[in-house]
Amino acid sequence: MNELDKNENYSNKTFEDIKHIDKNGIEFWYARELQSVLNYKEWRKFENVINKAKESCKNSDITVLEHFVDIDKLSKRANNAEVMIKDYKLTRYACYLIAQNGDTRKKVIALAQTYFAIQTRKQEISEKEYSSLTEDEKRFYQRNLTKKGNYSLNQTAKNAGVKNFDKFHNFGYKGLYNGETADDIAKRKGLRYREDILDNMGSDELIANLFRISQTEQKLKKDNIQSEKEANETHYNIGKNIREVIAKNGGTMPENLPTPKKSLKQLEKENKKSLKNVEMKMIKEDNNTMELWEVLDDKGNATGEIMKKYDQKVFDRGFYHLGADVWIINSDNKILIQKRAKQKKLEPNVWAMTGGSVILGENSINTIVREAKEELDIDINVDDLKLITKFKTGNVWIDTYILKCNYDISKMKFQEDEVSDVKWATWTEINDLVHNGQFIKHRWEFVSGFLRKEIEM
Repeated sequence: MNELDKNENYSNKTFEDIKHIDKNGIEFWYARELQSVLNYKEWRKFENVINKAKESCKNSDITVLEHFVDIDKLSKRANNAEVMIKDYKLTRYACYLIAQNGDTRKKVIALAQTYFAIQTRKQEISEKEYSSLTEDEKRFYQRNLTKKGNYSLNQTAKNAGVKNFDKFHNFGYKGLYNGETADDIAKRKGLRYREDILDNMGSDELIANLFRISQTEQKLKKDNIQSEKEANETHYNIGKNIREVIAKNGGTMPENLPTPKKSLKQLEKENKKSLKNVEMKMIKEDNNTMELWEVLDDKGNATGEIMKKYDQKVFDRGFYHLGADVWIINSDNKILIQKRAKQKKLEPNVWAMTGGSVILGENSINTIVREAKEELDIDINVDDLKLITKFKTGNVWIDTYILKCNYDISKMKFQEDEVSDVKWATWTEINDLVHNGQFIKHRWEFVSGFLRKEIEM
Protein backbone atom coordinates (compact mmCIF):
# COMPACT_ATOMS: atom_id res chain seq x y z
CA MET A 1 0.00 0.00 0.00
CA ASN A 2 1.21 3.51 -0.80
CA GLU A 3 2.38 5.27 2.37
CA LEU A 4 0.08 8.17 1.56
CA ASP A 5 -2.95 5.90 1.52
CA LYS A 6 -2.45 4.51 5.02
CA ASN A 7 -5.19 5.38 7.49
CA GLU A 8 -7.09 7.27 4.79
CA ASN A 9 -10.59 6.00 5.43
CA TYR A 10 -12.45 9.22 4.68
CA SER A 11 -15.88 10.26 3.53
CA ASN A 12 -17.79 13.51 3.11
CA LYS A 13 -18.91 13.08 6.72
CA THR A 14 -15.33 13.83 7.77
CA PHE A 15 -15.49 17.29 6.25
CA GLU A 16 -18.99 17.77 7.64
CA ASP A 17 -17.72 16.92 11.12
CA ILE A 18 -15.24 19.80 11.15
CA LYS A 19 -17.64 22.35 9.66
CA HIS A 20 -18.55 25.24 11.93
CA ILE A 21 -21.52 27.60 11.72
CA ASP A 22 -21.32 31.12 13.11
CA LYS A 23 -24.12 33.02 14.83
CA ASN A 24 -25.40 34.22 11.44
CA GLY A 25 -25.77 30.69 10.14
CA ILE A 26 -22.70 31.03 7.85
CA GLU A 27 -20.51 27.95 7.54
CA PHE A 28 -16.71 27.96 7.84
CA TRP A 29 -13.77 25.63 8.48
CA TYR A 30 -10.55 26.03 10.48
CA ALA A 31 -7.35 25.41 8.54
CA ARG A 32 -5.73 23.49 11.40
CA GLU A 33 -8.62 21.05 11.50
CA LEU A 34 -8.65 20.72 7.72
CA GLN A 35 -4.90 20.03 7.81
CA SER A 36 -5.50 16.97 9.95
CA VAL A 37 -8.32 15.64 7.79
CA LEU A 38 -6.25 16.09 4.62
CA ASN A 39 -3.45 14.07 6.23
CA TYR A 40 -0.80 16.81 6.37
CA LYS A 41 1.42 16.24 9.39
CA GLU A 42 3.37 19.51 9.20
CA TRP A 43 1.73 22.93 9.31
CA ARG A 44 4.63 24.36 7.30
CA LYS A 45 3.81 22.15 4.32
CA PHE A 46 0.08 22.71 4.64
CA GLU A 47 0.55 26.47 4.78
CA ASN A 48 2.40 26.25 1.47
CA VAL A 49 -0.75 24.71 -0.01
CA ILE A 50 -2.84 27.49 1.57
CA ASN A 51 -0.57 30.12 0.00
CA LYS A 52 -1.00 28.51 -3.42
CA ALA A 53 -4.76 28.51 -2.90
CA LYS A 54 -4.69 32.20 -1.95
CA GLU A 55 -2.76 32.93 -5.12
CA SER A 56 -5.38 31.07 -7.17
CA CYS A 57 -8.07 33.12 -5.46
CA LYS A 58 -6.23 36.34 -6.28
CA ASN A 59 -5.75 35.31 -9.90
CA SER A 60 -9.50 34.78 -10.17
CA ASP A 61 -10.07 38.45 -9.20
CA ILE A 62 -11.71 37.39 -5.94
CA THR A 63 -10.85 39.13 -2.67
CA VAL A 64 -8.58 36.81 -0.71
CA LEU A 65 -9.49 38.22 2.72
CA GLU A 66 -13.15 37.35 2.19
CA HIS A 67 -12.25 33.66 2.04
CA PHE A 68 -9.02 33.30 4.07
CA VAL A 69 -9.31 35.07 7.42
CA ASP A 70 -6.13 35.10 9.56
CA ILE A 71 -6.71 34.26 13.22
CA ASP A 72 -4.49 33.45 16.21
CA LYS A 73 -5.42 30.85 18.80
CA LEU A 74 -3.94 29.36 21.94
CA SER A 75 -2.62 25.81 21.73
CA LYS A 76 -1.52 23.54 24.57
CA ARG A 77 1.82 21.78 24.34
CA ALA A 78 2.72 18.48 25.98
CA ASN A 79 3.90 20.27 29.12
CA ASN A 80 0.54 22.13 29.34
CA ALA A 81 2.24 25.36 28.30
CA GLU A 82 0.05 27.55 26.05
CA VAL A 83 1.45 29.13 22.91
CA MET A 84 -0.15 31.31 20.27
CA ILE A 85 -0.40 29.63 16.87
CA LYS A 86 -1.57 30.85 13.47
CA ASP A 87 -4.79 29.58 11.92
CA TYR A 88 -7.32 30.56 9.25
CA LYS A 89 -11.10 30.69 9.07
CA LEU A 90 -11.92 29.34 5.63
CA THR A 91 -14.98 29.56 3.43
CA ARG A 92 -16.08 26.59 1.34
CA TYR A 93 -14.48 28.24 -1.68
CA ALA A 94 -11.17 28.58 0.18
CA CYS A 95 -11.31 24.90 1.15
CA TYR A 96 -12.00 23.97 -2.46
CA LEU A 97 -8.95 25.90 -3.66
CA ILE A 98 -6.81 24.25 -0.98
CA ALA A 99 -8.00 20.84 -2.17
CA GLN A 100 -7.25 21.82 -5.78
CA ASN A 101 -3.69 22.72 -4.81
CA GLY A 102 -3.13 19.74 -2.51
CA ASP A 103 -1.09 16.59 -2.98
CA THR A 104 -3.05 14.66 -5.60
CA ARG A 105 -1.40 11.40 -4.48
CA LYS A 106 -3.61 11.50 -1.40
CA LYS A 107 -7.00 9.84 -1.90
CA VAL A 108 -8.58 12.27 0.53
CA ILE A 109 -7.69 15.20 -1.73
CA ALA A 110 -10.04 13.89 -4.44
CA LEU A 111 -12.79 13.54 -1.84
CA ALA A 112 -12.17 17.08 -0.66
CA GLN A 113 -12.34 18.45 -4.19
CA THR A 114 -15.75 16.86 -4.65
CA TYR A 115 -17.10 17.83 -1.23
CA PHE A 116 -16.04 21.46 -1.40
CA ALA A 117 -17.11 22.03 -5.01
CA ILE A 118 -19.28 25.12 -4.79
CA GLN A 119 -21.82 23.83 -7.29
CA THR A 120 -22.92 21.16 -4.78
CA ARG A 121 -24.29 23.83 -2.45
CA LYS A 122 -27.85 23.29 -3.59
CA GLN A 123 -29.43 24.68 -0.46
CA GLU A 124 -26.89 27.38 0.38
CA ILE A 125 -26.67 30.98 -0.73
CA SER A 126 -24.15 33.80 -0.34
CA GLU A 127 -24.40 36.52 2.29
CA LYS A 128 -25.21 39.07 -0.43
CA GLU A 129 -28.04 36.90 -1.75
CA TYR A 130 -29.28 36.28 1.80
CA SER A 131 -29.52 40.00 2.51
CA SER A 132 -31.74 40.44 -0.55
CA LEU A 133 -34.34 37.96 0.72
CA THR A 134 -37.58 38.99 2.37
CA GLU A 135 -38.05 38.16 6.04
CA ASP A 136 -40.31 35.20 5.23
CA GLU A 137 -37.77 33.84 2.73
CA LYS A 138 -35.04 34.17 5.37
CA ARG A 139 -37.27 32.20 7.74
CA PHE A 140 -37.67 29.39 5.20
CA TYR A 141 -33.94 29.34 4.59
CA GLN A 142 -32.98 29.29 8.28
CA ARG A 143 -35.69 26.74 9.08
CA ASN A 144 -34.23 24.42 6.48
CA LEU A 145 -30.82 24.74 8.13
CA THR A 146 -32.24 24.05 11.59
CA LYS A 147 -34.00 20.92 10.32
CA LYS A 148 -30.70 19.62 8.97
CA GLY A 149 -28.92 20.70 12.14
CA ASN A 150 -31.40 19.00 14.45
CA TYR A 151 -31.19 15.78 12.46
CA SER A 152 -27.39 15.78 12.72
CA LEU A 153 -27.53 16.76 16.41
CA ASN A 154 -29.92 13.90 17.15
CA GLN A 155 -27.51 11.41 15.59
CA THR A 156 -24.63 12.76 17.66
CA ALA A 157 -26.75 12.85 20.83
CA LYS A 158 -27.80 9.24 20.25
CA ASN A 159 -24.15 8.23 20.02
CA ALA A 160 -23.56 10.10 23.28
CA GLY A 161 -26.18 7.98 25.05
CA VAL A 162 -29.29 10.16 24.77
CA LYS A 163 -32.56 8.21 24.78
CA ASN A 164 -35.14 10.83 25.83
CA PHE A 165 -34.82 13.36 23.01
CA ASP A 166 -37.67 15.60 24.15
CA LYS A 167 -35.90 16.03 27.45
CA PHE A 168 -32.55 16.59 25.72
CA HIS A 169 -33.94 19.37 23.50
CA ASN A 170 -35.76 20.99 26.42
CA PHE A 171 -32.44 21.34 28.23
CA GLY A 172 -31.19 23.36 25.28
CA TYR A 173 -34.32 25.53 25.18
CA LYS A 174 -34.16 26.11 28.94
CA GLY A 175 -30.59 27.38 28.65
CA LEU A 176 -31.37 29.71 25.77
CA TYR A 177 -34.85 30.84 26.89
CA ASN A 178 -34.17 31.46 30.60
CA GLY A 179 -35.80 28.26 31.83
CA GLU A 180 -38.59 27.88 29.25
CA THR A 181 -39.27 24.44 27.77
CA ALA A 182 -40.62 23.85 24.27
CA ASP A 183 -44.17 23.72 25.71
CA ASP A 184 -43.60 26.99 27.56
CA ILE A 185 -42.42 28.67 24.36
CA ALA A 186 -45.44 27.34 22.46
CA LYS A 187 -47.85 28.64 25.12
CA ARG A 188 -46.20 32.06 25.17
CA LYS A 189 -46.50 32.24 21.37
CA GLY A 190 -50.15 31.17 21.56
CA LEU A 191 -49.66 28.07 19.40
CA ARG A 192 -51.98 25.12 19.03
CA TYR A 193 -51.16 21.76 20.59
CA ARG A 194 -48.14 20.11 18.88
CA GLU A 195 -47.66 23.06 16.52
CA ASP A 196 -43.96 23.38 15.65
CA ILE A 197 -42.35 26.28 17.54
CA LEU A 198 -39.53 26.61 15.00
CA ASP A 199 -42.11 27.21 12.25
CA ASN A 200 -43.31 30.17 14.31
CA MET A 201 -39.99 31.95 14.77
CA GLY A 202 -38.54 34.91 12.92
CA SER A 203 -35.18 34.62 11.16
CA ASP A 204 -33.18 36.11 14.07
CA GLU A 205 -34.69 33.66 16.56
CA LEU A 206 -34.02 30.76 14.18
CA ILE A 207 -30.39 31.86 13.82
CA ALA A 208 -29.96 31.84 17.62
CA ASN A 209 -31.35 28.30 17.74
CA LEU A 210 -29.22 27.17 14.83
CA PHE A 211 -26.16 28.42 16.70
CA ARG A 212 -27.29 26.49 19.80
CA ILE A 213 -27.77 23.33 17.73
CA SER A 214 -24.42 23.47 15.91
CA GLN A 215 -22.37 24.39 18.98
CA THR A 216 -23.96 21.62 21.06
CA GLU A 217 -23.17 19.03 18.41
CA GLN A 218 -19.55 20.19 18.19
CA LYS A 219 -19.20 20.12 21.99
CA LEU A 220 -20.63 16.59 22.27
CA LYS A 221 -18.13 15.37 19.69
CA LYS A 222 -15.12 17.34 20.90
CA ASP A 223 -15.53 16.24 24.54
CA ASN A 224 -16.50 12.69 23.55
CA ILE A 225 -19.51 12.80 25.85
CA GLN A 226 -20.89 9.35 26.60
CA SER A 227 -23.76 9.81 29.07
CA GLU A 228 -27.28 11.17 28.73
CA LYS A 229 -26.94 13.32 31.84
CA GLU A 230 -23.75 14.98 30.61
CA ALA A 231 -25.26 15.50 27.14
CA ASN A 232 -28.31 17.24 28.66
CA GLU A 233 -26.08 19.45 30.81
CA THR A 234 -23.97 20.31 27.77
CA HIS A 235 -27.04 21.33 25.78
CA TYR A 236 -28.25 23.52 28.65
CA ASN A 237 -24.84 25.18 29.11
CA ILE A 238 -24.47 25.92 25.39
CA GLY A 239 -27.92 27.53 25.34
CA LYS A 240 -27.08 29.55 28.44
CA ASN A 241 -23.73 30.65 26.99
CA ILE A 242 -25.40 31.90 23.81
CA ARG A 243 -27.91 33.81 25.94
CA GLU A 244 -25.03 35.44 27.83
CA VAL A 245 -23.39 36.47 24.56
CA ILE A 246 -26.65 38.05 23.37
CA ALA A 247 -26.90 39.97 26.64
CA LYS A 248 -23.28 41.08 26.50
CA ASN A 249 -23.75 42.43 22.98
CA GLY A 250 -26.94 44.26 23.92
CA GLY A 251 -29.12 42.06 21.74
CA THR A 252 -32.76 41.09 22.17
CA MET A 253 -33.40 37.95 24.15
CA PRO A 254 -35.07 35.22 22.07
CA GLU A 255 -38.24 35.19 24.18
CA ASN A 256 -38.64 38.93 23.48
CA LEU A 257 -38.35 38.61 19.72
CA PRO A 258 -41.68 38.99 17.90
CA THR A 259 -43.62 35.93 16.78
CA PRO A 260 -44.51 36.11 13.07
CA LYS A 261 -48.18 36.49 12.26
CA LYS A 262 -48.15 33.37 10.08
CA SER A 263 -46.34 30.08 10.52
CA LEU A 264 -44.15 28.75 7.74
CA LYS A 265 -46.70 26.01 7.10
CA GLN A 266 -49.39 28.63 6.55
CA LEU A 267 -47.18 30.59 4.19
CA GLU A 268 -46.25 27.48 2.28
CA LYS A 269 -49.89 26.58 1.78
CA GLU A 270 -50.75 30.11 0.63
CA ASN A 271 -47.84 30.52 -1.73
CA LYS A 272 -46.31 27.10 -2.13
CA LYS A 273 -44.91 27.66 -5.60
CA SER A 274 -42.88 30.79 -4.85
CA LEU A 275 -41.79 30.10 -1.29
CA LYS A 276 -41.16 26.37 -1.32
CA ASN A 277 -37.62 26.68 -2.65
CA VAL A 278 -35.57 29.82 -2.10
CA GLU A 279 -32.78 28.38 -4.21
CA MET A 280 -34.95 28.51 -7.32
CA LYS A 281 -35.52 32.21 -6.72
CA MET A 282 -31.77 32.75 -6.72
CA ILE A 283 -31.39 30.85 -9.98
CA LYS A 284 -34.18 32.79 -11.71
CA GLU A 285 -32.80 36.15 -10.56
CA ASP A 286 -29.31 35.54 -11.89
CA ASN A 287 -28.49 32.13 -13.27
CA ASN A 288 -25.00 33.21 -14.29
CA THR A 289 -23.97 33.73 -10.67
CA MET A 290 -24.99 30.16 -9.86
CA GLU A 291 -22.95 28.51 -12.62
CA LEU A 292 -19.21 28.25 -12.10
CA TRP A 293 -16.61 26.68 -14.34
CA GLU A 294 -13.17 25.26 -13.73
CA VAL A 295 -10.42 27.16 -15.55
CA LEU A 296 -8.16 25.19 -17.92
CA ASP A 297 -4.81 26.14 -19.44
CA ASP A 298 -3.76 25.98 -23.09
CA LYS A 299 -3.14 22.22 -22.80
CA GLY A 300 -6.50 21.47 -21.22
CA ASN A 301 -5.15 21.03 -17.69
CA ALA A 302 -6.98 22.41 -14.63
CA THR A 303 -5.31 25.52 -13.20
CA GLY A 304 -7.04 25.39 -9.82
CA GLU A 305 -8.92 28.59 -10.61
CA ILE A 306 -12.69 28.95 -10.85
CA MET A 307 -14.56 31.34 -13.14
CA LYS A 308 -18.10 32.59 -13.47
CA LYS A 309 -20.00 31.53 -16.56
CA TYR A 310 -18.72 33.37 -19.69
CA ASP A 311 -16.29 35.56 -17.70
CA GLN A 312 -14.52 37.27 -20.59
CA LYS A 313 -11.73 38.55 -18.33
CA VAL A 314 -10.56 34.97 -17.82
CA PHE A 315 -10.69 34.22 -21.54
CA ASP A 316 -8.76 37.41 -22.27
CA ARG A 317 -5.94 36.06 -20.10
CA GLY A 318 -5.64 33.05 -22.42
CA PHE A 319 -7.54 30.50 -20.37
CA TYR A 320 -10.33 28.04 -21.25
CA HIS A 321 -13.19 26.06 -19.73
CA LEU A 322 -14.39 22.50 -20.38
CA GLY A 323 -17.35 21.42 -22.48
CA ALA A 324 -18.78 18.02 -23.39
CA ASP A 325 -20.61 16.81 -26.52
CA VAL A 326 -22.27 13.53 -27.37
CA TRP A 327 -23.11 12.41 -30.91
CA ILE A 328 -25.93 9.87 -30.74
CA ILE A 329 -26.10 7.39 -33.64
CA ASN A 330 -29.04 5.03 -34.24
CA SER A 331 -29.14 1.64 -35.98
CA ASP A 332 -29.89 3.36 -39.31
CA ASN A 333 -26.58 5.22 -38.98
CA LYS A 334 -28.40 8.52 -38.52
CA ILE A 335 -27.25 11.11 -36.02
CA LEU A 336 -29.51 12.84 -33.50
CA ILE A 337 -29.35 16.61 -33.82
CA GLN A 338 -31.22 19.35 -31.99
CA LYS A 339 -32.11 22.90 -32.97
CA ARG A 340 -31.01 25.57 -30.54
CA ALA A 341 -33.84 27.79 -29.26
CA LYS A 342 -34.23 31.23 -30.81
CA GLN A 343 -33.67 32.95 -27.46
CA LYS A 344 -30.24 31.34 -26.97
CA LYS A 345 -27.53 33.94 -26.43
CA LEU A 346 -24.99 32.07 -28.54
CA GLU A 347 -25.83 30.65 -31.98
CA PRO A 348 -29.63 30.69 -31.83
CA ASN A 349 -31.76 28.82 -34.39
CA VAL A 350 -28.95 26.56 -35.61
CA TRP A 351 -28.65 22.80 -35.40
CA ALA A 352 -26.17 21.12 -33.07
CA MET A 353 -25.37 17.92 -31.18
CA THR A 354 -26.32 17.40 -27.51
CA GLY A 355 -23.90 18.85 -24.98
CA GLY A 356 -22.97 21.75 -22.77
CA SER A 357 -20.48 23.29 -20.38
CA VAL A 358 -19.02 21.24 -17.55
CA ILE A 359 -19.96 23.02 -14.35
CA LEU A 360 -17.94 22.93 -11.16
CA GLY A 361 -18.16 19.57 -9.41
CA GLU A 362 -18.93 17.62 -12.61
CA ASN A 363 -16.88 15.67 -15.12
CA SER A 364 -17.70 15.57 -18.84
CA ILE A 365 -19.75 12.37 -18.51
CA ASN A 366 -21.85 13.91 -15.72
CA THR A 367 -22.48 16.89 -17.99
CA ILE A 368 -23.68 14.77 -20.92
CA VAL A 369 -26.07 12.81 -18.71
CA ARG A 370 -27.42 16.04 -17.18
CA GLU A 371 -27.77 17.92 -20.49
CA ALA A 372 -29.53 15.01 -22.21
CA LYS A 373 -32.00 14.72 -19.36
CA GLU A 374 -32.62 18.46 -19.01
CA GLU A 375 -32.88 19.32 -22.70
CA LEU A 376 -34.46 16.19 -24.21
CA ASP A 377 -35.69 14.19 -21.20
CA ILE A 378 -33.70 11.12 -22.23
CA ASP A 379 -31.63 8.84 -20.00
CA ILE A 380 -28.10 7.89 -20.96
CA ASN A 381 -26.29 4.75 -19.82
CA VAL A 382 -22.75 5.96 -19.09
CA ASP A 383 -21.34 2.51 -19.88
CA ASP A 384 -22.41 3.01 -23.51
CA LEU A 385 -20.51 6.28 -23.92
CA LYS A 386 -17.31 6.15 -25.98
CA LEU A 387 -14.79 9.02 -25.84
CA ILE A 388 -13.52 9.65 -29.37
CA THR A 389 -11.55 12.91 -29.15
CA LYS A 390 -10.77 16.04 -27.18
CA PHE A 391 -10.16 19.29 -29.02
CA LYS A 392 -9.84 23.01 -28.44
CA THR A 393 -12.05 25.55 -30.16
CA GLY A 394 -12.52 29.19 -29.23
CA ASN A 395 -12.36 29.42 -25.43
CA VAL A 396 -13.36 25.84 -24.73
CA TRP A 397 -11.85 22.36 -24.62
CA ILE A 398 -14.41 19.76 -25.73
CA ASP A 399 -14.59 16.14 -24.57
CA THR A 400 -16.44 14.40 -27.42
CA TYR A 401 -18.35 11.14 -27.03
CA ILE A 402 -20.31 8.77 -29.27
CA LEU A 403 -23.39 6.90 -28.10
CA LYS A 404 -25.15 4.26 -30.18
CA CYS A 405 -28.79 4.12 -29.21
CA ASN A 406 -32.29 4.17 -30.78
CA TYR A 407 -34.27 6.91 -29.06
CA ASP A 408 -37.90 7.65 -29.96
CA ILE A 409 -37.90 11.38 -30.66
CA SER A 410 -41.70 11.47 -30.48
CA LYS A 411 -41.42 10.84 -26.74
CA MET A 412 -38.82 13.51 -26.08
CA LYS A 413 -39.76 16.54 -24.01
CA PHE A 414 -37.83 19.66 -24.94
CA GLN A 415 -36.49 22.26 -22.56
CA GLU A 416 -38.11 25.13 -24.45
CA ASP A 417 -35.53 27.79 -23.62
CA GLU A 418 -32.78 25.50 -24.94
CA VAL A 419 -34.24 23.32 -27.74
CA SER A 420 -36.89 24.01 -30.37
CA ASP A 421 -36.70 20.81 -32.45
CA VAL A 422 -34.89 17.46 -32.86
CA LYS A 423 -34.47 15.05 -35.74
CA TRP A 424 -32.39 12.16 -37.05
CA ALA A 425 -30.06 13.18 -39.90
CA THR A 426 -27.54 11.40 -42.09
CA TRP A 427 -23.86 12.41 -42.10
CA THR A 428 -24.36 13.98 -45.55
CA GLU A 429 -27.42 15.95 -44.43
CA ILE A 430 -25.48 17.41 -41.51
CA ASN A 431 -22.56 18.24 -43.77
CA ASP A 432 -24.94 20.16 -46.04
CA LEU A 433 -26.37 22.03 -43.04
CA VAL A 434 -22.84 23.04 -42.07
CA HIS A 435 -22.10 24.42 -45.54
CA ASN A 436 -25.41 26.33 -45.49
CA GLY A 437 -24.59 27.91 -42.12
CA GLN A 438 -27.36 25.99 -40.35
CA PHE A 439 -25.16 23.79 -38.15
CA ILE A 440 -22.38 24.84 -35.77
CA LYS A 441 -19.28 24.54 -37.92
CA HIS A 442 -16.67 24.76 -35.16
CA ARG A 443 -17.77 21.38 -33.81
CA TRP A 444 -18.35 19.53 -37.08
CA GLU A 445 -14.94 20.26 -38.55
CA PHE A 446 -13.26 18.43 -35.67
CA VAL A 447 -15.52 15.37 -35.44
CA SER A 448 -16.93 14.72 -38.92
CA GLY A 449 -14.10 12.34 -39.81
CA PHE A 450 -14.52 10.35 -36.59
CA LEU A 451 -18.28 10.10 -37.16
CA ARG A 452 -17.90 8.91 -40.74
CA LYS A 453 -15.57 6.12 -39.60
CA GLU A 454 -18.03 5.06 -36.88
CA ILE A 455 -20.91 4.96 -39.37
CA GLU A 456 -18.91 3.01 -41.95
CA MET A 457 -17.69 0.41 -39.42
